[in-house]
Amino acid sequence: MENIGIWKTIKLGFWLGIGFIIPSLIVMASGTVFTVMSIPSIMEASFEQSASLDDFNDSFSISDYTDNFDVTKNISVEHYQDKMNGKQLLILGSIINDGDQPASSIQLEAELLNSSGEFVYECSEYIQKELASGEIENFQIKCGCGKNPIPEYSSITVRVVGASNY
Repeated sequence: MENIGIWKTIKLGFWLGIGFIIPSLIVMASGTVFTVMSIPSIMEASFEQSASLDDFNDSFSISDYTDNFDVTKNISVEHYQDKMNGKQLLILGSIINDGDQPASSIQLEAELLNSSGEFVYECSEYIQKELASGEIENFQIKCGCGKNPIPEYSSITVRVVGASNY
C-alpha cells in the first residue's frame, strides 16, 4: 500500500466530512420545511380540540361532581343545651340524618351571640362516624379552655356546616 502524507490524509478527511455534512443539511432543511408547512394544520387541529374542551367545560362544572357527595342539607340538629364545666362551655345535643344516603365527615359549628345579637365566639366539632339514613347521633362541642374563659354570651346557634357521603 502506498504511504500518503499527512496533508493528503487531512485533505481526504475534509472532503469525506463535507460529503457527510451536505446530505445531513439537506435532510435537516427538508424536515424543517415540512414542519413549517404543517404548522397551520397542527394549529387548526389544536384550536378545534380546544373548542371541544370549552364545550365540555361549559356542560360540566366541578360543583356537579361535588354536589353528588355533599349531604349537609340532610343532617339536622335535633336539640342541644349548654352547660358550663369550669371555664369551659360544653354544648350537648343530637343530630339526625334525614336523607336517603349515609353521611360521614360531619362538621358542626356553634356560634355564641351577645344580648345585642352580635357574634362573640365560635367553636366547632367534627364527627367522623357514618350516620345511616334516619340514624341519630349525640354530640358534644367544647368551647374555650380551662385557662381562658369564653366571652359573655346570651344565645347559641348550632348548625351543620358540612357532611359528605363518601
